[in-house]
Amino acid sequence: MTTINNTQIVIIGFTILKKHFTLLGIAVALLLLVMASFTYPGGTPSNPLTVGYRFTENYISHLLEINALNGQANTARPWAVAGVLLFGITIGLSMVEFAKKIPLKSASVVITYGGLLLTLLGVLVTIPSLHHLVVTLSSIISLIVFFYITVMLIKSKLTTLKVLSVLFLMAHYVACYQFFTRSYLEHLPLMQKIIHISQVFWLLGLRYFTHKQDFEHIT
Repeated sequence: MTTINNTQIVIIGFTILKKHFTLLGIAVALLLLVMASFTYPGGTPSNPLTVGYRFTENYISHLLEINALNGQANTARPWAVAGVLLFGITIGLSMVEFAKKIPLKSASVVITYGGLLLTLLGVLVTIPSLHHLVVTLSSIISLIVFFYITVMLIKSKLTTLKVLSVLFLMAHYVACYQFFTRSYLEHLPLMQKIIHISQVFWLLGLRYFTHKQDFEHIT
């Protein structure tokens, strides 16, 4: 009978983590954010007297504030900080991993370093005083990185991912327009959730349904 020692268990665990870090990171991050939403005291930008977190009226950033919008201590913050940190790191590292599949060096470099910057900004966004600046920088870098990835996908034969990537990029542009022009802000909390849900499927698609061979012809 074959026995597995501790070293082999560690190696197997590391192999599984490396192969599925995007899925595991997203799943745990979303679970933490759901926990945060359940523990948020209350208050929205339009009505500080509401109770609890409202999906279409509260931003994710409200979960990160030291005090909730109703003035109470924000008990959701520890859960939210952990969730946002993990989600940001997962996104950044997923971009770096995807870049390894791209033979075109100019695009690969942009995606790699953009991913690393997004990882760093994913950490800094949890600091309330830096939030607006970090969101601005993250939006700009994300648009650049996502644009490069979309171009790579358009040049491939991955039809489903092409469509998903174009729609995701368009939604991101719309949200940035709302944020920077302060237009239709009442719809921005919902748009934020739509973008992140789309991003989850997009990232999983990049992770599991793309291979180096899909981009070998791009030079």
